[in-house]
Amino acid sequence: MSDVKIKVCFLHPWIKSIEDVLKLLCIQDMPIAERFELDYENPDYVIATDYVTSSYRYMKQFKRLVGYQDDSGKNPIRIFWTEECVSPDFNIFDYSITWNWKLSYRDRAARIPPHIFIGSNMTERQNTLSYEDAVSLLRQGNLRFCNFFYSNPGHFKMKRDELFYALQGYKHVDSLGKYLNNVGGVVGDDNKITEPKQGLSRGGRYSWQEVSVRLKSNYKFTIAAENAQSDGYTSEKLLTSFLAHSVPIYWGNPYVAEEYNPEAFINCNDYDNFDNVVKRVKEIDEDDELWARMVSQPWQTEQQARKSEAEYESYKKFIMNIFTSPIEQAYRRTMGEWVYLYGLWYFEQRFIRNKKRSLIGEFIKSFLDTDTIDSIGKLLSMPRAIFNPHWRQAKQLKRYTLEDFLKEKNFS
Repeated sequence: MSDVKIKVCFLHPWIKSIEDVLKLLCIQDMPIAERFELDYENPDYVIATDYVTSSYRYMKQFKRLVGYQDDSGKNPIRIFWTEECVSPDFNIFDYSITWNWKLSYRDRAARIPPHIFIGSNMTERQNTLSYEDAVSLLRQGNLRFCNFFYSNPGHFKMKRDELFYALQGYKHVDSLGKYLNNVGGVVGDDNKITEPKQGLSRGGRYSWQEVSVRLKSNYKFTIAAENAQSDGYTSEKLLTSFLAHSVPIYWGNPYVAEEYNPEAFINCNDYDNFDNVVKRVKEIDEDDELWARMVSQPWQTEQQARKSEAEYESYKKFIMNIFTSPIEQAYRRTMGEWVYLYGLWYFEQRFIRNKKRSLIGEFIKSFLDTDTIDSIGKLLSMPRAIFNPHWRQAKQLKRYTLEDFLKEKNFS
């Protein structure tokens, strides 16, 4: 195997070292991993994330790295990576690594099985809890009913809220995070549930997952509701609940039971409404043997496990194809007039939007004005509630409009 270095940059706030890159790509055990090095000046491969589409800082960096509209001659391979429910734009990117297991585009798209992505940074990939151990947990009498652990209301999380309130009608649900908190404080604030300052390999991102598992392990049930519903999109919410040995009450991926054992969790997709979900939760909650059987089930059937391993092997071949091919043979995106014009729109529109969002964020942190909150909400199509935490942080009160602020920043 060649010893030529593979120069990559990874545009994501969690990345502090090359070890972090290898972890997010789940290739730390592959022989090719030792050839990777971080290069934020002249990389051969630019791995962009959903932060590029939402952050002025990362879009600006992306434009510079790919040599957009300059004479630098830069033309690195572009790879889109995300663990969020976002689809790739193949007019802009050569390859994608996303959540979508039905996305097929020759050799340009691949998916990491969720439990391998999460499990590569945790201690277990299979359920080690026996039925007898589960019964023993119940007999200790320390398990609370159910938890809800979220920090943000977001745009499209009404189903998550509906599920919370439906279960709350049966029995009290502890909301541990910043959102809908009802336990008198945010549980875990002292455990650094924040953006990791020291990188993934030093305990940032994955200490957060470990804290999540530890907190959920105090509960019989966990509300594991995604922030979006789409085929194949299963996040850490289901998996950290499994690891905590807390029965997940899952809402999200309609096909989740094809990848994970339906006997191991409550799948809201199987019920017409949340009232019927609550009836099922009540049935399990009142039957210790039923709960113990469910929480001790294997997280995947043997057939599901084999399918996931095959998907992971396919993913590793995908990685090898990208990073061992000569650069000039690794390009996949179309080169041509209309794609170039599309690129002009893509970069300029997103750059302008992200710059405006960045300035608005600065504005939010500095001013308090109800009318202006509404103006910002309308501009970004966001409800006022999303901005409230920022406004509470304001240190001074100044009364003038958003338009005045943007004009002051030479942006209109």
